[in-house]
Amino acid sequence: MRLLYQFWFIIALWASINGYLHAQPNASVTLDLVHKVPNVALEQDYAYYFFDTSQDFLVWYEGYTGTVFIYDIANKDMKEVHLKEGRGPNEYQQISGLSISGKFIHLVDNINVKLIRLTASGNFLEDLRTPSSLLPLRIVSNEKYRILMNGLNKKAVFYLQDDEETYTPLTMGTTKVTEEFPGPFHKEGWMTIQGINLIHFIKYYPRIYVYNLSSKKMVKKITFDESEIKEREAMTNEEGARIMYPPEKVDILNEDVAYIPGSPNRILLLAKGKSENRDYELDQLLEYDFKEEQFVATHDLGVKAEDITANDEYLFVYSEEENAIFKYKFVAAE
Repeated sequence: MRLLYQFWFIIALWASINGYLHAQPNASVTLDLVHKVPNVALEQDYAYYFFDTSQDFLVWYEGYTGTVFIYDIANKDMKEVHLKEGRGPNEYQQISGLSISGKFIHLVDNINVKLIRLTASGNFLEDLRTPSSLLPLRIVSNEKYRILMNGLNKKAVFYLQDDEETYTPLTMGTTKVTEEFPGPFHKEGWMTIQGINLIHFIKYYPRIYVYNLSSKKMVKKITFDESEIKEREAMTNEEGARIMYPPEKVDILNEDVAYIPGSPNRILLLAKGKSENRDYELDQLLEYDFKEEQFVATHDLGVKAEDITANDEYLFVYSEEENAIFKYKFVAAE
């Protein structure tokens, strides 16, 4: 009888393990390298930021020359818009964010506290002034939503732009912004929109925040790994202003995030470093399911990535090391 119980125990254990393994989620896509994006000449020592894409255009910004690059994906040609520094219409002091949705490009000028709106053909349209309580720092958008990250406001980190004059805060429920993000480097990070969700991927801390854009509320905070973080103490200057610095050392430094088309809970994470759980490499993207709160696949890029951005068909990867932009096609996994 005892042998019979042991037999059935082993059978039950095998069945449970087999069922568990089959229940694990698999990669939702594969990434097929199409080619290096043609007709794009990047300067070796220039500073390229804020890569974003719509279905038709890939856009990015160069900091030394104040230039917006607009690349037509289908026609494979590029336009350059050279910004003029100043405080007047269509002039800028400091560009801290960029996004494209449809045929409109929005630049965040955080010093002049405004958005500069361009067309995808490179024409200036207008300046959009934000309320005095909203100091824009970053922007993310698609055809349905436009969200601004607020750098200093203590009531909300993100504001949803409902129309040209109405900005609705995305609330954090009972969580106080100042307690969750005591300093600017606790909230600094990358954003993407996946369906009705805004994903906020923190740069220095292994955290992901998920906001539901329909309810305008934070619905999930995820700590996806363990990272040793050595903080740097704040200093006070001669004028009495308190100066804060980013952490001195982290195990994991998060570099960017992109959505995966057709997968409502899946995102691609770009990071570098190492924890007890896994290694993070810039030539790999980690597929993460924020509903199940687990990593499900690793995608090899073949190049070291600096920035990533996605539309419903392609992933674009900027590699500073290769001084080029690469185009990958999303292919549904079998």
